[in-house]
Amino acid sequence: MGRSIGLERPVTIVDMTARKLIGLRSRATAQTVSKSMLATLTRVWEVIRKDNLKTLGLNVAIYYTPEQGAPSPSDFGFVAGVLVDGDIGQAAGLEVLETPTGAFAHAELMGDYGLIPEVHRQIRDWCQANGKRLAGVNLEIYGHWTGDQSQARTDVYYLLG
Repeated sequence: MGRSIGLERPVTIVDMTARKLIGLRSRATAQTVSKSMLATLTRVWEVIRKDNLKTLGLNVAIYYTPEQGAPSPSDFGFVAGVLVDGDIGQAAGLEVLETPTGAFAHAELMGDYGLIPEVHRQIRDWCQANGKRLAGVNLEIYGHWTGDQSQARTDVYYLLG
């Protein structure tokens, strides 16, 4: 169903159900997103450790297309969080959220996080070439860190409209 995206992984269409996470909402620009995401995840993990919360240990980033009236076209909202299994209860300063649901264009990256922008570009190109309309939300789910970046797994999803 997909074509190779140059990173040894095809783009496929997958249906996703909601997955619960705890996290924080924030805003960024294309220039600040990496730094903002890392800072936000650091705050999330500080609460998780302090409150000894049980998580699945998988970091999640959910990005929202710039809204009408945003301060600049490159200004957008995002959620940084960690997947949880079951009811997490209240965590001081964190929100209990869910991932979006529906049909997504998906690709998996094994390796250097620096290649993630290329995965995004190639998913968008694949969607355009295959007549798939994007709904304005995309997310990344990061696999468990092993200490070896060549084994780092990142799943990238684009919600289809």
